[in-house]
Amino acid sequence: LKLGLFTSYNYYIKKVYIKYSESIKDKFDNKKYFSFDNSNFNDGIQRIKNEYIVLLRDKQLYDELEKDLDNTVIEKVDLYCELGALTKFKKKFPNVIVTELQ
Repeated sequence: LKLGLFTSYNYYIKKVYIKYSESIKDKFDNKKYFSFDNSNFNDGIQRIKNEYIVLLRDKQLYDELEKDLDNTVIEKVDLYCELGALTKFKKKFPNVIVTELQ
C-alpha cells in the first residue's frame, strides 16, 4: 500500500524483499527477493503474493499459509523513481530508511 504513492510518478520497481519470520527464515536462503512486474502495479503485487504462496506450498509451510498474507512485511524494495516521488515518500514515511543512488 505504501508503494502505491509512486504510481502517479515515473517509477520502476525492480526487486521486493519479504521479511521472513525467524521460524522459516533459514528455509529461504535461496530466495532473497521477488521480481516485480511493472506493467500494472496491482498485478505486480498479486504476482508476488501468488509466487510467495507457491513457495510456501513447495516448502510445506502450511502454518504460514494459514496466516493472513496481507500482513506480510516487505523488508526492502529496489526501485527507481523521480526525485519528487522520493521526496514525497520520505515526508510521508520519515521512519523508512531510504538509500539514494545518483
